[in-house]
Amino acid sequence: MRLLLALALLLPGLAHAQQPIQLGTQPIQLDLGPTGPVRYATQEIASVRFLGEDVKGPVFQAGERLELITEKDGWVRVRQGDRYGWVPADALSAEPPADDAQAAGAEPE
Repeated sequence: MRLLLALALLLPGLAHAQQPIQLGTQPIQLDLGPTGPVRYATQEIASVRFLGEDVKGPVFQAGERLELITEKDGWVRVRQGDRYGWVPADALSAEPPADDAQAAGAEPE
């Protein structure tokens, strides 16, 4: 009886003892959806996660390329890769920083 009980408890565990699956080493590229209009941070900006709450979000660096998601009451919801946050609208510019414009082939002034 004890032998049957031991086998009953042991066999289901052995059935799950398989070789681990080897996953590929290629990085997974996620499509996070359509992109919005592009804006650039004019200064270092500490974002907030939610409007009206003091929950800190990511810090965006001056010149960083951000995608605009939506605007509300002088604030803009932006995304850069997988980082999201609300930033003041006046801390963004539609114009790229001077060094980015030159890299894109614009004539230096």
